[in-house]
Amino acid sequence: MFPDYKQAPETDILTLMSDPYASPLRGQPAKLEGQLIGRGDAGYKFGSDLKIQDRSGMLYLHYASRFGPIGNFLFGMKRVQSLIGEQVGAVGWFRRGVAPWMDLIQLQSENGTTVNSYHRFWSFILGGGSIILGVVLTMFLSSR
Repeated sequence: MFPDYKQAPETDILTLMSDPYASPLRGQPAKLEGQLIGRGDAGYKFGSDLKIQDRSGMLYLHYASRFGPIGNFLFGMKRVQSLIGEQVGAVGWFRRGVAPWMDLIQLQSENGTTVNSYHRFWSFILGGGSIILGVVLTMFLSSR
């Protein structure tokens, strides 16, 4: 689900959207350069997700804080507004479902601000927690 992003090629949004094999499950590592034009959820003042625009289109950037929903809220409240309008480089995994998006790994602005996102961390925690819960429930139910 999260292939190696260190070898991500620099690309543009039109090229990503033209890939017939893009899917919501198999992320495609990509580097984009463009301008942050707003929040992912228009009008939501505390939204942590962003929209990036390059010369060929615009794309939703999905942010995940290490601290879960509380961290997403705080990031949206304190840091997002200062990033809007900046030229940035974004690295992440492009996915295309009903709507296209990029699971963000790192965002770097021209003024030196770096933002890290932790999608793999939360996938590992939720997946591991589900496995542990399944084992505990199986042991509990089989002992009855």
